[in-house]
Amino acid sequence: MMDRAVFMTPDYVADIFGAFARLPRKMDLCWHIRGELATDLTFKPFDFPKPVERGYVELADPRHTQTDKAWSASFTREGKTARFLAAGGTETNVIVGAGHLGLERPTTIIQRRNVASTVYGNVVDISGAKDGYVKGVEIEGGLDKGYALMKIKTPTGEDLCFVSYRPGKYKVGGIETDAQQAMVLMDGIHVRAMYLGGGRVLRVGGRASIHRSPPGLRIDPGLAFVEKMETGAYVLGNPSPSEAEISIDLSPLKGGEAYALDAAGKRAGEANCPLSPGVGIRHTLMKPGARIEFAAKGATSVYEHRQAMLRKRQQEQEDALKKAENDCRARTAARQAAAKANPLPAGTLVVLQAEAFSNEGGGKVDVNDKKRGAVGKAFLGWDTVGHWIEWTLDAPADGYYNLTVCYCTELDKCERELKVNGELAEPFAPVVFPSTGGWANSSDDWRLYTATNPVSQKPLLIKLTKGKNVIRLTNANGRGVNVDYVAVHSPDVTPTREMLAEKLK
Repeated sequence: MMDRAVFMTPDYVADIFGAFARLPRKMDLCWHIRGELATDLTFKPFDFPKPVERGYVELADPRHTQTDKAWSASFTREGKTARFLAAGGTETNVIVGAGHLGLERPTTIIQRRNVASTVYGNVVDISGAKDGYVKGVEIEGGLDKGYALMKIKTPTGEDLCFVSYRPGKYKVGGIETDAQQAMVLMDGIHVRAMYLGGGRVLRVGGRASIHRSPPGLRIDPGLAFVEKMETGAYVLGNPSPSEAEISIDLSPLKGGEAYALDAAGKRAGEANCPLSPGVGIRHTLMKPGARIEFAAKGATSVYEHRQAMLRKRQQEQEDALKKAENDCRARTAARQAAAKANPLPAGTLVVLQAEAFSNEGGGKVDVNDKKRGAVGKAFLGWDTVGHWIEWTLDAPADGYYNLTVCYCTELDKCERELKVNGELAEPFAPVVFPSTGGWANSSDDWRLYTATNPVSQKPLLIKLTKGKNVIRLTNANGRGVNVDYVAVHSPDVTPTREMLAEKLK
């Protein structure tokens, strides 16, 4: 039997995975995380027992180490880092190797245990914080105890993630609950949020509690939560499909006002749940999906705050887009002026067969002569994000050229990043190929497309120097394009397929 409980926050994803059998088994929990691996663990070469089982045979360069201690690793990709933290307490053979994700080879982590019953506790820190948000992970419990509890140490306290394997009430780690799953987030000694899943009660020491009582005799999923918002207000919710009476003891609610929220999260008048003279509310009947906001008198609502933040973010995005567009206009004007001051010889035209590329990476195209209407051979299979093709061509003179590609595709908006001699031709936008209606399998679907300036909607001017130049097109969105040939030409040339085919003879 396997049981998995996943707890998600904006800063981390916590995973409690229980694996239970009658007799000892080889228990392998696998993780695949993109990025460059860094860890304090010391790995040694490792060979899987032969014959190597399916799946495992695909791992390249396997290495391993043995530990019963907590350990961590970081994965860095495109300047961003995710951190993987594993709880200790059980002897684990940690195996790493190069796995598969399309043409990528992300690191695979295998946590291997030879046991009859075990619980894994792992956290992936996605906060992006310089030193990480999660500082440590511990786990306790098991099938014999009927529960598992993960303690997650953060800069603001110790969060708790709970899962039960048998019905009943448990008192562990400072909480008391009968939930199937429960989560508590802490701000120091204060409770920031409580989530009750599949139960009636969740108490956190003598500091806070949430209690749920469905009226009458009925099957009820037992869901309720209370959480602190970014404004300092608290929101109580009943996400269950049935109404219930909910009580809360939580000191920050003292002295606040209660507002019913509509489906969009707007305040819809005062809630019918006056706060008790103590620190909470008692037996508030909440309909399915209902939410109540508790805030200080006169405080801005959570909805209004979020709308203001959204408007601010939208304005920042619009300003950034406008700046990028203006920068593109300035570059365009400079290119146009330079091209006018030093024009290329009239009728300048250089054409290369697509299969005559000088290099490729991130994938491998298929070159063949089976495409209807192609001039000689063409290539296909250019349909993976990051797959790039380079052509090296001789430009007859310094100056500004246009780039034209003879291509076909059944798909629309096939994006390609264009670089000329290692520099982006136009940072504001990629080259975007429209659909030609097919792949030239049974009909002539080839079309010409000239790279276009996104602000002027005229052919993009690209600077080449006399002699060798390298043009690279990189698949930016995973949409496939077949290519027959590419050409660079002076702006006075209006290429046609007949003209370029004749040039290739």
